[in-house]
Formats: sequence, C-alpha cells, structure tokens
Amino acid sequence: MFSQTKKTVSSQKPAAAKTVAPKLLKDLRDSASYTAGIHIVNRYRSQNIYNFNSLMVSKAVNDAQASKPLWVSNQDADRVVLAYQSVLMNSKPGGKIDPDPATKALCDSASYAAGVYLVSFFRDFDIVNFNSTIISKAIDDLQSNKKPLLRDSLANMVAMRYQYKLQEVKNKPNIDAGKKFLAENKKRPTVKVTKSGLQYEIIAEGKGPKPTLKDKVSCHYTGAYIDGTEFNNSYKMGGPISFDVTGVIKGWTEALQMMPVGSKWKLYVPYTLGYGPGQYQAIPGGSALVFEIDLLGIVNK
Repeated sequence: MFSQTKKTVSSQKPAAAKTVAPKLLKDLRDSASYTAGIHIVNRYRSQNIYNFNSLMVSKAVNDAQASKPLWVSNQDADRVVLAYQSVLMNSKPGGKIDPDPATKALCDSASYAAGVYLVSFFRDFDIVNFNSTIISKAIDDLQSNKKPLLRDSLANMVAMRYQYKLQEVKNKPNIDAGKKFLAENKKRPTVKVTKSGLQYEIIAEGKGPKPTLKDKVSCHYTGAYIDGTEFNNSYKMGGPISFDVTGVIKGWTEALQMMPVGSKWKLYVPYTLGYGPGQYQAIPGGSALVFEIDLLGIVNK
C-alpha cells in the first residue's frame, strides 16, 4: 500500500489489470475508494487499533472533502486515535471492547479522526474525491474478515491509476502546452521521433559503444522547460554525473541506448516519458522537458 512518508512519483502510466473492479465497484474512483478503506484498516491494524465505526470514517471523509468544519482537527487526529488505542490495549481478551458509552464515544471519535487522516494523507498524493460509501464498505469487509473485493496488490495499482488520472486533469494546461510544442517541434527536419514519442536532435555523433540497460554512464547535461528556462545544469554543478541507464526518466533511458559514447543529443521529452503528470520537486506536473546530453563514457568499473 502507499508509503506513509513518500509521495508516489511515476512517469509511467500504471497498467490496467484484466479485472480492475468487481461489479460492485463501478469505476476507477470506486476502486480507489475501496483501496483507501483497505489502507485505513491495514495502517491501524499494525498498531493493534481495530473495530472502527465505518460510518464515522465515512462522515469525516465527506466533511473534509466538502471543506466543512471538522469535529476532530487534522492536528488532533493522531492524539484521538492513540487515546482509543490505549483503551483497546486494556480491553477484554479476544478483542471485545467494553460497551461503556464513553468507550463507544471514543471509538466514534477515533473513527472520525481516521477519516480526517485518510483525506489528508491521500491529498498529499493528489488523490481526492473519494466515494465515502465504498470506503465504509471496505472497512466493514476487512473488519468482519470477509474476502475483500480487491487484493492488496491490485488495490495499490488502481489507486496509482486514479492518482495518475487526477494529476492529468489537474495539470491539463501544462500537458496541452507540451503537446502543442512537441507537435510543432517534430516538423523541423533535424528532429527525429521514436515510437514512444521521444524527439531528439543529434548535435554531435560519437564513435564509441552504445550503453545497455545494464550499464552505468557519465554525462554532462542541461535541462530546460519548453520556454527555454533552465532548471538544471551539470556544468554549473562542478562536473559530470554518473548514473545507471535504468536510474533516470524513461526518455533518457531510451535515448542513452541509442547514443554512441562521445555523442551529444538534444532531447524533447513528453511528460509521459519524463516525470509524469504530477509535480516532481520544482518541476510542474505534466511538463514536457528539453535536455542536452553529452555522453562522456560508460563507467561500469
């Protein structure tokens, strides 16, 4: 499931599974919502926190997504859940919770806090607009030990697909600008285009060997946006950089395997072969990028 600390960044569109959503899950949004419910149960179960009131989780999700005043603030959410954890640690054998009204109220508060956490957590991944009813169902399914509608591995994949789709919508202006630029750029006679959509110009042709996917290479490079604004330059960073051919964006990996050592190429990289539709560090989501790469050598030894 999604990491607790690191925002997912992928330049590759997640592949569609043969069966992404069972019939009860009507679309990608429902599947991602079910994934969010699985995430809640798994996250807190690892801390021995269980028996959430799924309807309270659902209410918190609806309130947070509608920007309504929250019963439990995002800052207090962890504290409330930890108070509930303390009660559970002192509960009766077999996981039965004391039916005392105060305990039930604490369970409801912790459930609401878990929903607040869920919205805040996934918002950091640009994942929004959950179906709270489906989240509630996922929580109930797992807490009653029913067979979940999605396996963990499939759930993670559909969440990433939903993330990718939402990021494409969010950053459509950048994507459209990049497509327009690349459509005009490929008309120039010196520009070549590969099947993947990568565009390149040969500034200087080397005579050395071509790197493979197993190689590590040394390069000088510059990186710029389509308006010419430079965002990176190895010449200004004190020297060339070395990296695995598979350790860079897809556009670079593809180009490096075609470049003889000693070559200098200019790449025009669509967002699908770059950093994807989401923001990566200071690079806006959906950006087409322009690189000049000077392949200095293969440095495996």
